[in-house]
Amino acid sequence: MYTDAGDLPEEGARTLSSSEQLPPEVPKSVSVDRRVRKTRRALSRALIELVLEKGYEDVSVQDILDRADIGRSTFYAHFESKEMLLVNGPRNLGITMFELPSDGQPGDLAISGAVAGLFVHVGENLELARALLRAKGGSVIMDSFRDQLEGLLFTTYSKRAQPEDRAALAVLARASAQSACTILIAWVQEEPPMMPLETASELAQRMIQSAMRLA
Repeated sequence: MYTDAGDLPEEGARTLSSSEQLPPEVPKSVSVDRRVRKTRRALSRALIELVLEKGYEDVSVQDILDRADIGRSTFYAHFESKEMLLVNGPRNLGITMFELPSDGQPGDLAISGAVAGLFVHVGENLELARALLRAKGGSVIMDSFRDQLEGLLFTTYSKRAQPEDRAALAVLARASAQSACTILIAWVQEEPPMMPLETASELAQRMIQSAMRLA
């Protein structure tokens, strides 16, 4: 659930000018890193296209390999399974969510931004989200989103919590992340949506803020 297949840029869509060419002294590690990113990006794109075409459950690893034109050994050098590829999809495509707040940034603001970004991301890929939620892929990706949001909540708010409050904070973080994802799932599955995306996002943000104040 990361980007619509129709929005995916074609590989090699632009040729580097002479001023942009990499110099010959580029370290080998840089070249390897780029190959890794290219491979992972191709696999994630292939998975997205196939999910939209035939549904998550009917997509096999071999289907992904055939679409991406990548060998089986290469796939398993990067991912243990189709589920792991799905979970890592946003990162493979350069989409960053659930970042820790930078120095000086209020924690509440960072959390609100992360939740808003999650809702916008899913809203922009609604067809893919619905396709995944109709199958096992929905629980896989939503569990991943929940766990990442939970980790962000706990890490952010634990900075100002007393040691004896950390157990309660962990419970609140998990419950808040689960509730936010429940709101998101309900919004995705309702056709037409029960409320505007922005309203659902704000509801999740307010609920999290209220809960975390108890920590």
